[in-house]
Amino acid sequence: MSDLLLNGLSGLTAFRSVLDTTSHNIANASTEGYSRQRVELDANNPQLAGAGYIGSGVSATNVSRLYDAFLSTQYRSSSTAVSELETYLNFANQIDGVLADENIGLSTALQDFFNAVQAVADDPTSIPARQVLLTEGEVLENRFATLDRLFDGVSTQVNGSLQGNIDEVNSLSENIALINDRIASALGGSDGNLPNDLLDQRDKLIDDLSQLVNVKTNEQENGAVNVFIGNGQTLVLGNTNNTLALQPSTLDPTRVDVIFQQGGADTAITQFMTGGEIGGALRFKDEVLDGAVHALGEIAIGLSFSVNNQHANGIDLEGEQGLNFFSTANITHVKADANAGSLAVSVSDPSQIINSD
Repeated sequence: MSDLLLNGLSGLTAFRSVLDTTSHNIANASTEGYSRQRVELDANNPQLAGAGYIGSGVSATNVSRLYDAFLSTQYRSSSTAVSELETYLNFANQIDGVLADENIGLSTALQDFFNAVQAVADDPTSIPARQVLLTEGEVLENRFATLDRLFDGVSTQVNGSLQGNIDEVNSLSENIALINDRIASALGGSDGNLPNDLLDQRDKLIDDLSQLVNVKTNEQENGAVNVFIGNGQTLVLGNTNNTLALQPSTLDPTRVDVIFQQGGADTAITQFMTGGEIGGALRFKDEVLDGAVHALGEIAIGLSFSVNNQHANGIDLEGEQGLNFFSTANITHVKADANAGSLAVSVSDPSQIINSD
């Protein structure tokens, strides 16, 4: 009779754990990042009696997460790609909208300017036609300046977005390191039983991190997870974390570099920052914004140089040789901070300027 009572008691105790876990699952049904938990039940060791081994009830041996590491890795990879493309698209749409707008883009202003040039060529002595040409020249000049300011504003937005993302990466990495420490302590004090809720919290932080930049992880024996970014830089190692920062590029003060800070040493890792919102912003700047800024500058310099050369070949109403129609482009160079020496660079022919300049 005592064995029967003990078996019944073991069942009540075990299924009390099942009910507790079920209520925990229901309570967290809407909790972001929560993984449903399940109680693992095992039969107790049977007791040998005269008729053979007689069962001695059931025990709750473990509470496990319904979690798939492979699917989690796939999700992070997809999340990184989606965040990168969405960020890229959002910024690219701004450039596309600016250039496609007739009131802001160059097409209409250029057409009006050359129409005015043609009108003067058809009737060189017409004062109204000459005044219209001067006016259209000013309009075209202002259009270039407007586009330059708009591109500069987009660049400021990109840099602001990068700074916000870098700050978030640093916060996430710090929290991952803290939870790593708590998980290692929990595992050490529970004979290896997994702290499922802490694991969910850490996975959620890593998921959030993957939306900012491409990440890779591996797990230590004590349950802590190491997180790597870029070209294998260790963002989180156990219960310690490193940080990222932004600083002006040594080659171009209008650009910024992503800096990996570890042990007092700073390393530029901009070219290795792929995926996520950070990768999308950097890709947009390299592939779209810089190209648009360069092209705008090339058009402005090439147009002014060509118009000035042609204008100087003519004469005014009083028979004097023509002067520059547009102001002469002021071409400057910027040297890298680490460069030494006395090399001087001078560009007198705008045709020598290429996109990479």
